Amino acid sequence: MKINEIVCKTALSASKLPGLNYALNPYMGCEHSCVYCYAPAVLKEKRKWGSFVDVKRNLPNILAKELKKKKKGRVGIGTVTDAYQPAEKKYEITRRCLEI
Repeated sequence: MKINEIVCKTALSASKLPGLNYALNPYMGCEHSCVYCYAPAVLKEKRKWGSFVDVKRNLPNILAKELKKKKKGRVGIGTVTDAYQPAEKKYEITRRCLEI
């Protein structure tokens, strides 16, 4: 398992999922690699799913700035990742985003 700390440029993306306006994914990749997971099929990721996790270390700061500018709407957290995978214990990105 390769865990990478990355800097992201945006926090929220438009969601096409029913009932959601935005998607917030604190991590890219997932430590679980569940066989039934749809994320690998919808993402254009070349790395083997389950072999990596990118931690978006600055996500809470970017989210706080974006929320001031976005229209109100429903946010889905972890739409293409597990927001509470084992990396969350160390990095607490999801927790920090929820506290905003």
